[in-house]
Parts: sequence; C-alpha cells; structure tokens
Amino acid sequence: MNEQRASVPSGRSDLTEADKRASLEQADAQKKLHDLLATMWEQRKGAVLDRLHVLEDSISSLSESGDGDCRAVGADAAHKLAGILGTFGLPRGTDLAREAEVTLEKESPLTTEDIDRLRFLARELGLLIAQRSLPGAR
Repeated sequence: MNEQRASVPSGRSDLTEADKRASLEQADAQKKLHDLLATMWEQRKGAVLDRLHVLEDSISSLSESGDGDCRAVGADAAHKLAGILGTFGLPRGTDLAREAEVTLEKESPLTTEDIDRLRFLARELGLLIAQRSLPGAR
C-alpha cells in the first residue's frame, strides 16, 4: 500500500486499489437494492392502487352520504398507504396519506373543505403512485 502511495505526486490523494474495490462493491450493493425495491414495487403496485381506490371510494361516499363506515374504511386505507409508500421511497406520499388518515379519523363531522382537501390528497397520491410506476422512476 505504501508503494502505491509513494508514486503519487505530493498534494494528490488517489484512491488505493482497496478503496476502488470498496467503492465498486458499494455501488453494486446499491444497484442490487434499487433493483430489489423495483421488483417489490411491481409486485405490490396492484395492492397500492387497490388501497388508493378504496380511499377514493370512501371520499366519494362521504361527499354523497355524509359520515359513516366509509370514514373508518378510508382511514384504514390511508394508514396502509402511508406505510407502504414510505417503504418505497415516497415520503411525500406518506405525508399525504397520513393527512388523509388524520382528517378521516377526527371526531367532528367533516366539512366541505375537509372533503375537498381529501379529494386533493387522493389526486396527489394517484399522481405520485403513477410517477413511481414509470420505468426508471425512483
């Protein structure tokens, strides 16, 4: 190792062969992780979309018939979305889904503004999920 560094002009710090090898191994491990997450996303994307549809249906039911069981069903779907989206590197999706969950779980009746916000959150979640589903997207 000292022999390799001895030939480097002073003031320069080149990577040793061990450093280069470690860097390549780290890059390879990161690629494998990325590929694994992409495969897992493809396997779970259907379930994610199902949960989004449950949330959207719950919001539609709320706007048509008011409160009811659809709040609990929607809150459960939002809760599950929050968890899985974070797992797949979509922290904004987690934040949006959590906001929907909290809104649906509040004790007071939902206002028109609440329902409008829930619709917005569901639209944004749909866009994030669609964007994540594009080839090469992370």
